[in-house]
Amino acid sequence: MLKKLFADKRANARRAVIAVLAVGFLIFVYFINQVQKPELVTTVGRTFERAKVVEVVKDNLQEDGRRYGEQTVRLLMLSGLQKGETVEATSSAGYLFGAGCTPGMEVITIQSVSGDISVTSVYSANREPVVYAFVLLFFLILCVIGGKQGVKASIGLIFTLACIILLYIPLIFRGFSPFWAAVLVAIVTTLVTMYLIGGPSKKTACAIVGSIAGVIIAGLAATGFGYFAGISGNNVSDIENLLFLGENTKIQVSGLLFSGLLIASLGAVMDVAISVASTINEIQEQNPSLSRMELFRSGISVGRDMMGTMSNTLILAFAGGSVSVLVTNYVYNLPYVQIINSYGIGIEIMQAFSGSMGVVLTVPIVAAVSAFSMASAHTGPVPAEETGAGPLTQAEAFAAPPEEEALQVTEKPALSENPDAFRELFILVKRKAAPVIRGYWKPAVAVICLLILVFCGSRFYAVYSDYENGRKEYEKAAQTMSEPFPPSSSAAARQSGVPVTPAADGFAFDYQKLTAQNSDAVGWLRLPKTNLSYPIVQGKDNAYYLNHTFYKNNSSMGAIFLDYRIESGPGSKNSIVYGHNMRSGAMFAALCNFREKGYYEQHPEMELYSKAGKADCKIFSVHEAKPDSETYTYSFSDQSSYGSYLQKMKKLSLYDTGVETNAESRILTLSTCVNDARDMRFVVHAVIL
Repeated sequence: MLKKLFADKRANARRAVIAVLAVGFLIFVYFINQVQKPELVTTVGRTFERAKVVEVVKDNLQEDGRRYGEQTVRLLMLSGLQKGETVEATSSAGYLFGAGCTPGMEVITIQSVSGDISVTSVYSANREPVVYAFVLLFFLILCVIGGKQGVKASIGLIFTLACIILLYIPLIFRGFSPFWAAVLVAIVTTLVTMYLIGGPSKKTACAIVGSIAGVIIAGLAATGFGYFAGISGNNVSDIENLLFLGENTKIQVSGLLFSGLLIASLGAVMDVAISVASTINEIQEQNPSLSRMELFRSGISVGRDMMGTMSNTLILAFAGGSVSVLVTNYVYNLPYVQIINSYGIGIEIMQAFSGSMGVVLTVPIVAAVSAFSMASAHTGPVPAEETGAGPLTQAEAFAAPPEEEALQVTEKPALSENPDAFRELFILVKRKAAPVIRGYWKPAVAVICLLILVFCGSRFYAVYSDYENGRKEYEKAAQTMSEPFPPSSSAAARQSGVPVTPAADGFAFDYQKLTAQNSDAVGWLRLPKTNLSYPIVQGKDNAYYLNHTFYKNNSSMGAIFLDYRIESGPGSKNSIVYGHNMRSGAMFAALCNFREKGYYEQHPEMELYSKAGKADCKIFSVHEAKPDSETYTYSFSDQSSYGSYLQKMKKLSLYDTGVETNAESRILTLSTCVNDARDMRFVVHAVIL
């Protein structure tokens, strides 16, 4: 049995490649999930436990059938430290929390324990059995009706969900671009799902190409719409919670909206791609004589029937998710101009129509790729009437011609003298090449796909390593500012008169220790309660530290650096400091959060450390500027021109911070890029106190 199973060497090679890729993927997923999550909510002493309602002590059911206030119930704990004990609990009548308890009902409780005091409340009904049963019913129906293909589809669906949870979310948590993380998940899930459904065939390869192309098109369409309509991931309804996450993690919250669109449209795009590819494959097998153009037209014809239904699927799916918004707008009788220009409606339109564009454009892509590849793959033997001879076998095609025939060939006119000779030569080459192509195209495609995956993986790893190495370097630099000071360092600081400046959170700036690591160091910049805490360097130009870290290693993160033209170091009239806006949230990425006044209200001050010690910096202006604008003026002819400059910068601010400046003020100007198609910079000005 096993010998028969592994008799096919080509199949064995394919299995080996798949096994290697699977093991490599699992190792990658394992390491990418080794993350340490910040404790954003205190959960000490609080647990969620299962319980069963024994008695309703006090009900909140009213005569009109509604519930108001709280229920008091007695519960038998089914899990936790008090398992088997009976406790008294409350259950609210809220729509999001609590439950209408009845005797015998299983519920989920929140138990808060502090010393000898234990408080229990009902969180919700226990929905686990219903959820599991419903999901199991779906997979059962899928497998029964779909048979073997249904089982494969179930495996593909489970794999897709696992990729979203174990690959996509950990990647964005580590600071990777949500858009490209979604593209990676789309590629991986498409490869696996299509392979499970279609097996190693050209039909599968064509569907994979079309699916990936369609998803990327949908993402690019959404990005373009967002750019021209002024919509970003910061315009969603739960932005406050997301910004809080962004401040405390490396998640790029502004990219979540567009990456979610890619994942949402993947299913519909895959459906269209495999349907068109399968149709063209079936037509070609039934009629191998069809030309590529005829196959392409057949694919387009089938695809047109699917465009409307699949586009409706996406549009109705997104519309269904916003029914509450539509009803609210209708009841309040909001004016059309207000509705069409609202962020909520704009986002829904962007999601629905961008996804539909991906679906529609997938059809011609798959049709073209399938027609081109399948027509060439099914080229049969040349008919006898074309050559005057019967079809050749593979052995005959490669056999050397008899000596007499060879002599006859030499006596034929030159190709230029015999037009039919070109046709005969083409037929001969096609006869000999066709068996080779049919025999080796699958391994060739597998090798090409493997090389593409290796290349993409290597590039992905290179970017990841670059981020990780840079992050570790700056963590190392920060640790040196919080470690106990060696006696020699403290003594040197005292002798030189340079202060060692401690902070409440354990950070202690030591200028001597900092310059010992890099002689270009001139200070340290911190934005309290964020991850913006970096050393400041000053090079001989403004180019070197764009791609060199604090420790002078090559990295796209670069360093936070003071303009080389500032002669008096940080603390001059206008100390201009530059830093990259990394998509991982590192370096000066946090500055762009100051677009929102709410963020400023949480972080109104910065801390600047230099040879002179610590200086608090109060923000007085945030705005965008061109890189060659007046914003980057560092030298002023007199006090009047400097005062005029300060007034202009304050007028440019997106909002008024209430911080005043005058001609005697010293300011800190922080600049970073905005990461869009415009050649603009985001600037934060702060008064050095």
